[in-house]
Amino acid sequence: MSVSSRDQLGLVQACAARGAPLRLPARGYSMHPFIRDRDVLTIEPLGPATPRLGEILAFRHPVQGGLAIHRLVGRTAAGWLLKGDNCEAAEGAVTPDAVYGRITRIDRGG
Repeated sequence: MSVSSRDQLGLVQACAARGAPLRLPARGYSMHPFIRDRDVLTIEPLGPATPRLGEILAFRHPVQGGLAIHRLVGRTAAGWLLKGDNCEAAEGAVTPDAVYGRITRIDRGG
C-alpha cells in the first residue's frame, strides 16, 4: 500500500502535536546516498529545541505541500534553508512552523 506525501505529512503533524515519534518509509532519491528509497526513518518531534545545521528534518514542502525530508543547510531572516543531499539547490526558506521533526534513526534492508 502506498501513502501519499500529503497523507504522510498529516501523520507526522499528528504525532508531532502529541509529542510521539513516528516510523515511515522514505520514498524518492533526494537524500541519496545517505537515505535511500524504502529506508525506514524514525521521525522524532522537534519540540522546543532549535535544530542544528546538518540535521535532517521532516517538513511541509513549501511548493508541493507534502512531506519532505531534507538537511538543514542554513538560516535566513525568512526561515530555514533545507536541501536534499542529491539536489542542486535548497527549497527556499521554510518557516519553523512548517518543520515537524528530526530524523533520529535510519533502518535499511530489514
